[in-house]
Amino acid sequence: MLSLLWMSLAGTAATTVAWYAETQRSRLDILTTWTILVPVFGIVLSVGLLQETQSVLGWTGTAIVIGSVALLTIPGRHADRASRRLEG
Repeated sequence: MLSLLWMSLAGTAATTVAWYAETQRSRLDILTTWTILVPVFGIVLSVGLLQETQSVLGWTGTAIVIGSVALLTIPGRHADRASRRLEG
């Protein structure tokens, strides 16, 4: 019963409130980019807390996701495209 209460409050309600609060302060394209990291957090927590081992494929996927997020959040990249679109 406690686990269900925890999942409903912390896992759903709190994250939904945090999401909507953050949409008021951040650009939505950058904010949605960070949702890609959910599987990475799962892998890191499973290794760190549960002492599970990951395969090479799991770590390769983690590296690809982190690299993708880095590319998507580089400052200026989005601004250049947006300014060209407005000029053209």
